[in-house]
Amino acid sequence: MEQQQKYPDHPVDPRLWRAKALREEGQYEAAFSIILETLDDDPDNPQALHQATGLLIQQGKRGIAHNMAARCLKFAPGAPEAVGELRPHAVG
Repeated sequence: MEQQQKYPDHPVDPRLWRAKALREEGQYEAAFSIILETLDDDPDNPQALHQATGLLIQQGKRGIAHNMAARCLKFAPGAPEAVGELRPHAVG
């Protein structure tokens, strides 16, 4: 998973592989359910926060996505990709 390289200090939760596959298949609700389950178990998981950010952006929920991206950067400050996903949609 490419996210392992982005967040080398945090092991990838295997559930996120399935969430990524579901998202790629367009099964956003099922993917988000897995991501939320992962975050329930590990609220600081940067891979789950990053996936949640991307999924929320796809759904047009930029405000919530911004908060997820901020949390992601809090726990993985060397990985600005989460915030980068928001930039094309920035208002200001």
